[in-house]
Amino acid sequence: MTGADGAGIRDWPAEVWARTEAALLLADGDTGAPLAGRPVLGEIFDDTDRTELRSLRTEGGPALRTLPE
Repeated sequence: MTGADGAGIRDWPAEVWARTEAALLLADGDTGAPLAGRPVLGEIFDDTDRTELRSLRTEGGPALRTLPE
């Protein structure tokens, strides 16, 4: 992100997802709690799976709050 203007902030997620090589699924969902120290529930390396994850998280798809044990 090159600036703190609204357009730069809106463009930032697309820039980040384009460079993403892996994604981690962390415990505790979107609680707003710090990410450091959360258990890792899964790792996503596959391009197709990361594209689906991006769609779910940035284009209005359902957010996973908890996973079954």
